[in-house]
Amino acid sequence: MKIVSPCWRPSSANNEYSDDGSRGRGRADGLLWYKDLGRHVAGEFSMAVVQANNLLEDSSQVESGPLNLENSTFGSDSCCGTFVGVYDGHGGPETSRYINDNLFRNLKRFASEQQGMSVDVIKSAYAATEEGFISVVKKQWSIMPQIASVGSCCLVGIICGGMLYIANAGDSRAVLGRWMRGERAISAVQMSTEHNASIESVREELRSLHPDDPHIVVLKHKVWRVKGLIQISRSIGDAYLKDAEFNRAPLVSRFRLSRPFHKSILSAEPSIVTHKLSPQDQFLIFASDGLWEHLSNQEAVDLVHNSPRNGIARRLIKAALKEAAKKREMRYSDLKKIERGIRRHFHDDITVVVLYLDPGLIPYLNHNADCSFSLPSNPTAFANAVTKITNNATTTNTQEEEEEEEEVRVEDQAETNVSHIVFGIAATSKFWDTRKEYIEQWWRPKSTRGIVWLDRNVRTYRNESLPDIRVSSNTSRFPYKHKRGSRSALRISRIVSETLRLGLGNVRWLVMGDDDTVFVVDNVVRLLKGLDHRGFYYVGSSSESHIQNLLFSYNMAYGGGGFAISYALAVELEKMQDGCMGRYAGLYGSDDRIHACMAELGVPLMKHPGFHQYDIYGDPLGLLAAHPVAPLISLHHVDAINPIFPDTNRPDSIRRLFESINQDSASILQQSFCYDHRRQWSISISWGYVVQITRGILSPRELELPARTFVNWYRGANYFAYSFSTRPVARHPCQKPFTYYVSSVRYSRATNQTVSRHLLHGRRFPGCRWKQASPETIKTVVVFKRPDPFRWDKSPRRDCCKILSSGKATMHVSVSNCEDGEYAGS
Repeated sequence: MKIVSPCWRPSSANNEYSDDGSRGRGRADGLLWYKDLGRHVAGEFSMAVVQANNLLEDSSQVESGPLNLENSTFGSDSCCGTFVGVYDGHGGPETSRYINDNLFRNLKRFASEQQGMSVDVIKSAYAATEEGFISVVKKQWSIMPQIASVGSCCLVGIICGGMLYIANAGDSRAVLGRWMRGERAISAVQMSTEHNASIESVREELRSLHPDDPHIVVLKHKVWRVKGLIQISRSIGDAYLKDAEFNRAPLVSRFRLSRPFHKSILSAEPSIVTHKLSPQDQFLIFASDGLWEHLSNQEAVDLVHNSPRNGIARRLIKAALKEAAKKREMRYSDLKKIERGIRRHFHDDITVVVLYLDPGLIPYLNHNADCSFSLPSNPTAFANAVTKITNNATTTNTQEEEEEEEEVRVEDQAETNVSHIVFGIAATSKFWDTRKEYIEQWWRPKSTRGIVWLDRNVRTYRNESLPDIRVSSNTSRFPYKHKRGSRSALRISRIVSETLRLGLGNVRWLVMGDDDTVFVVDNVVRLLKGLDHRGFYYVGSSSESHIQNLLFSYNMAYGGGGFAISYALAVELEKMQDGCMGRYAGLYGSDDRIHACMAELGVPLMKHPGFHQYDIYGDPLGLLAAHPVAPLISLHHVDAINPIFPDTNRPDSIRRLFESINQDSASILQQSFCYDHRRQWSISISWGYVVQITRGILSPRELELPARTFVNWYRGANYFAYSFSTRPVARHPCQKPFTYYVSSVRYSRATNQTVSRHLLHGRRFPGCRWKQASPETIKTVVVFKRPDPFRWDKSPRRDCCKILSSGKATMHVSVSNCEDGEYAGS
């Protein structure tokens, strides 16, 4: 008697399984597939799976009936039982599907041969299934070498003769819900043993098995991995880590080990737990690790205990997805709209089987090889109970739908947050390996949403802190006539439309940038939450080069510096962009094509000084030290300018700046001035970045101008070629500033302040014959500042600063909001 394998396939004529006439036909709901309620010989079951990957890599099955081959007999130890399998695949669906088709068959064969169910029978079934799949790998290796990197976790539960057997290879989990009479509560009891390298005992086991391999487990991207490749230590498949024959070309290089191995690295042998069922054992939850990432054992058990049976597996998945959505600061109703593939960045494929254990049926599992027994209770009463459960579940589902609709209504009125913003990032495969380091600095895998659009596929690695990667669609049908430009401008200009066409839910703003653009996400939110996404908004900034703006337009948002488009405007742009592009074949880049279409739509650029194209070369110190009184939104051309911190490389410089951004993003680079009148020093502070001390009293009007430490985008152009006012770098040795770059920043809970330490840069200083004290005696400047996340909700104003104390080698400075009557120089 076969119930369903897997649950969402229509059952054939011989797959009838219960007295109520129901069949194993599942129902589909988007990417969520489920069988709400079915019967097995010891009670009822519910199962569901939600897909996140492009291909569903999970498989599952529930089998109930005689646990032997039809033409054999157990003899005195025969039993009628239930088999549950959850197979969490990785690298592809081939292994999990093979297990689904063969493991139960192998189990019945060995149970028949050994005249009963036992631990040895289960181990033999696992070994036969592993051997069978490896033989498939051998046959297909020459034509499909990647099958060697495909594998699956394998969790099995078997009820036979009143005994429960739990077998596991991998990190799926089985949890028992047991009624504790003394506590009058349901308790979660984990029944399976997991094999994940994040568990210390697993790492110790691997090290003991491979004492001569110091790299058997590697901490990579803050995740423990076996040989730096895979998190689990046991599985079916994964032939490339079990036989060196499959760890060579033509297998892709990222799976190949640098040194050959002579001993299998992974194992297919399951850990097996046996348990005699008792009346206190209420139900079992079998699930892939995707569920347990978001729900604890007790949370899952409580949900099952307090909910109707009908649809409980689906309800568990829904609870996990709600938690996944909450972690990304979005709502569940919009998470459901995300298409497969992209959805993998929000949660894994999740499979759940809930097996209810009816105490009155357990004794009937002994000595019933033909499963021919009667229900112990009144069939009519049982049918009425099932009907009642179904009706209750229908009411609950209706309530859930109403709650979701109310959630949508509330969300539409909510203030814009990071979950409402989708980033579209233009990238090129040529520079991807270096520029992705910039994206990793500002990207937040658990909260930001976005797509990197490339010209072709690139090598990717799991657990990289990066957005989803897509390849732009073909643009060969569009004309391009600029003699000095590149056709890549066509695909990049269509990123807005291509991102919109993905159909992502809950989107209010689309923010565009390049792969060498660094965004301050919190400040992007601060800017956009003050604008109505239902209106037409095109927000960005022009170039720092006057010549660039003359050649292109002062009314254009430069794409590298980033720009934001409201959802309503993006919808209108998508409707006409392809036709618009055909009318501007002679333009050079992507951002001027966007601007041309905006001009046709009649939408002007809303300029914001926090977007920075940085069309400059050389040292950006002058610009960064004199940032406008506005939140820093973006930095571009970080590959073209010098590292923003001397003596470091570019990625490390950005990483160091983000140490400050993470403490007070609203105030990063905000300039303030104070004066040491006794020693006649002017102090300029660019918070989180640099402090400069200059001899003499310089007015705020002069200090707020950027010093020309940089050169123009057009080499040879003079300072008139900038699109903003600047001041020259002092040449007199006594007027040169002493520069202190931030070395560390921390938050003090005791004082509710950030404490940033700045160290003097350079060792040799030009001689000065002025009688004023030299700042070179000050080696460290310590800046105290209270974070002010709501500063941009008020009218913009520069902070004030005060010198707290100044010893021979250290100066202490406080930066804060200006008090009434306070001003720079007061």
